Amino acid sequence: MLDQMLGTDVPLDKRPQFLRDNCDKVEMKKYNKQFSSQELSDKRLQLETVSINIADLRQQKKDYDDAYKIEMKPLEDIHKKTVQELKERTVQVEENCYAFIDEESKMIGFYNGEGLLIYSRPLTVDELQKTVHMEVRMTGTHG
Repeated sequence: MLDQMLGTDVPLDKRPQFLRDNCDKVEMKKYNKQFSSQELSDKRLQLETVSINIADLRQQKKDYDDAYKIEMKPLEDIHKKTVQELKERTVQVEENCYAFIDEESKMIGFYNGEGLLIYSRPLTVDELQKTVHMEVRMTGTHG
């Protein structure tokens, strides 16, 4: 069974190196990462600011329709993206993830630099072959 978190006993700033030293492989992965409370608050503030700017620009539209269209599009894109991010409470990130193979369940788990399981799936045929790290975890020895 894959753990939800790895390396919790390792300081957060040293956790990526710990994961790199102990994983079976490193892959660049895209996934949705939860916002922290502060990031969620910042996104709400950003949405509020953008919403105010949109209201102001809509008033100007009566006199400056062409200028309005040019200025409005990027703000609406930010608004749409921010609303979607707030709705999902995640933001997509791309960073190194650390793969760990669990032979017992024939699953592979990918962990972010914080040690959080972000994705798991069944092993492929190629991944069923043992790696050095799998042997070390099985036997508990390094040589």
